[in-house]
Amino acid sequence: MDAGPKDVHLYRGAADYAAADRAATGGRFARNLAFSLEAGPVAHVALQPEMDDSVFARTGLSAATRRTLAHEAVHLALHESMPNHEDQPAWMQEGLATWIADRVLVGAGLAPPPETAPLSATRTVRVQRLLERGALPTPRAILFTDLGDLTFNERYATWWLFWRLLAENGGGERMKSAIRAAWPLGGGTNYGARLARDIEEAWGSEALDALAWRTAAVGRRKYTIAGTLEDIDLTGPWGVGVQSAAAGIWRDVKLR
Repeated sequence: MDAGPKDVHLYRGAADYAAADRAATGGRFARNLAFSLEAGPVAHVALQPEMDDSVFARTGLSAATRRTLAHEAVHLALHESMPNHEDQPAWMQEGLATWIADRVLVGAGLAPPPETAPLSATRTVRVQRLLERGALPTPRAILFTDLGDLTFNERYATWWLFWRLLAENGGGERMKSAIRAAWPLGGGTNYGARLARDIEEAWGSEALDALAWRTAAVGRRKYTIAGTLEDIDLTGPWGVGVQSAAAGIWRDVKLR
């Protein structure tokens, strides 16, 4: 794998980003304000919020933009290290990228822990609300992509919790086994269903049901949003170094 800088386009305005999205994907990622493509690989990210040069010189990259850049950098690393990444189900693509990006940013001192930062703690709040109304999917439902009518943001929060659960219980062995199961399948038609069956077989039904109980236990932890916007460092340089835990390399992301 090439450990050099990767092609990441950071757009000053939403209109420029939207034009690039329409040209590359037909507008599939208008709401995301970011996307990555296997061809290249290349990522496109909108600056959040929009700002002119004078404001950007004073504040640098916002917490939202840093987190999005880290997320897309993980996708770029996975595109290189896992040839079937493009065909993986969303719970694996997005959940793994979200979890790794959190770990990278906290480890590099570029963000506080997810539970203490207002921007990312909303994921935990969403999971808590889903649990309280009996709508939090079980790991089995996540694995087989049966998320019902969950909203866009609720889905990302659920995928993030799933990967956190896999990584933080049992020494991360379930997370490793899920990645090992995904590696050789090759992608293509019915890839997600084949992957889910292989993981279920590797874990066993009893282990999957036990994980469902732990999901409820994790969701019931009452997190408090103790951080404030002032706690987030917005004084970064024009570029931000993002260490991808997926590949163990440094990627220099430059403003274009």
